Amino acid sequence: MGSPPRLPSILSGNTCVTYTRAFHTPPRRESLTGAILLQEHIMNRCLGILCAALLLSSTLGSGVAKASPTFPYPWPDYSVVPVLFVPTDWSVSSAEVQAEATAINNAMADIQRFYATYNNGATFVLNPVQVVQANGAKEAYGISWGPGNIYDDGVITITGNMEGAVMAELHSRGYPTPPAQNQSGYVTMIFFKGAGGFAGGRGYTAGNGGQAIVGDWAIDSLQGHVAEGAYWWSGQRKQTGAVAHELGHGFGLPHPDSVGWGMETSVMGFWWDYPTIGLNDYDRNFLATNKSAFFTVPAAPTGQTATALNGTSIRVNWTDRSSNETGFQLTNGVTTVSLGANTTTYTWAGLSPNTYMCFAIRAYSATGTSPWTPWACTTTPTVPAAPTNQTATAISGTSIRVNWTDTSGNETGFQLTNGVTTVSLGANTTTHTWAGLSPNTYMCFAIRSLNAAGASAWTPWACTTTPTVPAMPTNQTATALNSSSIRVNWTDTSGNETGFQLTNGVTTLNLGANTTTYTWGGLSSGTYMCFAIRSQNVAGASAWTPWACTTTP
Repeated sequence: MGSPPRLPSILSGNTCVTYTRAFHTPPRRESLTGAILLQEHIMNRCLGILCAALLLSSTLGSGVAKASPTFPYPWPDYSVVPVLFVPTDWSVSSAEVQAEATAINNAMADIQRFYATYNNGATFVLNPVQVVQANGAKEAYGISWGPGNIYDDGVITITGNMEGAVMAELHSRGYPTPPAQNQSGYVTMIFFKGAGGFAGGRGYTAGNGGQAIVGDWAIDSLQGHVAEGAYWWSGQRKQTGAVAHELGHGFGLPHPDSVGWGMETSVMGFWWDYPTIGLNDYDRNFLATNKSAFFTVPAAPTGQTATALNGTSIRVNWTDRSSNETGFQLTNGVTTVSLGANTTTYTWAGLSPNTYMCFAIRAYSATGTSPWTPWACTTTPTVPAAPTNQTATAISGTSIRVNWTDTSGNETGFQLTNGVTTVSLGANTTTHTWAGLSPNTYMCFAIRSLNAAGASAWTPWACTTTPTVPAMPTNQTATALNSSSIRVNWTDTSGNETGFQLTNGVTTLNLGANTTTYTWGGLSSGTYMCFAIRSQNVAGASAWTPWACTTTP
């Protein structure tokens, strides 16, 4: 998984730590990488390929845990822990040792990808390489590299129980003893720097975990690759196949029934110098573990979402794509909770408003865990600010328009009330017309904004009255001033008009409120004309006055 924004507790990049437990380790936004196994003793001519690793990320990292003094335990079934055991002849921080650790990681990443490809994406849990500084020089473990041939590469001289000495030292640091480790199907691959091409192992009990040791002759040539879709091409003395072969023994896989020249038909075929190692029979070897659930890790959830329900809780939803999970793990990068099988939702509560949080989910079972989902992030809201500048304006005798200023950027809507009825309005709304009223209705309004975190305070009341139709003017008169103009007068009897209309029956003029006279000009001598007046406002217009008539001289 990639790092979620603004969650500093989640690590990213190539950071690696000692892996403690596949089901219960909080996500570190890194790929768990690097499991390795041993090559068989070259005297036994054992070569082949077996390896797999749980793809905890779409990208395999190259993490190396340096100089870890102890080994966490237990690991789940089908978990692989690689160890690079470095005598005091070399420093664990030297470029040479770090290059070998990288080679181990890269080779195991190849094997990991290969088995995922040929097992529908399923494989075993793969942990970071642990680079461990030994207590003594390489000679202290009874190993030396001498002359000889073995194809002109020399011969290993073992003057003591190298495997026993190495294991005893690792056990003293907290590494579990063989009886304890065989209770779980995990494998420890120990690369011994300075051991040359030696390889061996113990604990090869069907279905249980094991351990094996391989020398650095194999380390620097672990860069194998998959070729032609069905084979590992290890090349002359390239040891990727040997390492994978020992991994198979650690998981309890035997050699095929028939072995030897040209008989390399499975991952456990053993002629080490043969340039191509077939994988045509790996299904039969997997069955030798007597574990029907081998490599059947649950599928990763999909469709994950995070939705703030209110200012203190977030609901996380996902789609369950597996039918064999024991449960799910949900993490925010700091805290991880375990949930039951078939769960598809969880509410993360107890938060504060304005909390940014990301979540990832994975499925798990007794055989391993799925990859983590990508992060789903959201922020719990804060209570929005109250609106301002509220006004109420009568726009007719039956309706009032309410306006306000939206001062928040996070509301999901508004509530507008007249003290009796409350209506809900959408986000960013700044006006509403309250209709269906009667003339002369006095009404007040208040507004507040709201979201999932709560509601703002109500605004102060904004009040107005719907108008009634104004009274009709009275005492209208028409007086000729001269041969071309007539003055019309009237009495304003209403106190709520917004204006008047004056008509001669052909042309109508609009005049302002409180007007009581108007001179109609542009006439001709001897013109007879009549006039009527009415008052008006948003509620309507009064009746017209009777006609007032006169003739210009």
